[in-house]
Amino acid sequence: LPDSPDPMPFQIGGNGNLYFRGTNTDWEPLESARMKYKGGDAYQAIIELSGPVEFKLASSDLSFRSQVWIENDEKTGIRTDDIELGVIYNVAYLDSGLLNNRGNFVPGFYDIILQLNAPNPFKGFSVGTISIRLCSEI
Repeated sequence: LPDSPDPMPFQIGGNGNLYFRGTNTDWEPLESARMKYKGGDAYQAIIELSGPVEFKLASSDLSFRSQVWIENDEKTGIRTDDIELGVIYNVAYLDSGLLNNRGNFVPGFYDIILQLNAPNPFKGFSVGTISIRLCSEI
């Protein structure tokens, strides 16, 4: 998807960007893992992943002040079992503490698309959806 020329409407902590942060990035907010605004409340990143990875989407600050993560089926907390590729999951915009989403990835590049239900959602459950798909194996 092409990047939007419009400013990102989702107002989050840190430097104002959302990152795919996890064991694959040593939990650092790397530019290569930044979720880029595509317009229409959609964000995308193409990220290299391999093996078991714990992750969440989060702001750049050290305290992970803004967190977006895949909900469990009951919509009461974070999904902690391995995700499945290509499934569209509901996401929450809440603090999950030290709990994280997980996946086991064949070495490759993955397309991550976050679609929010509103430009700047209130904190809570079911604020949008996310899907993670394999683009190409390496």
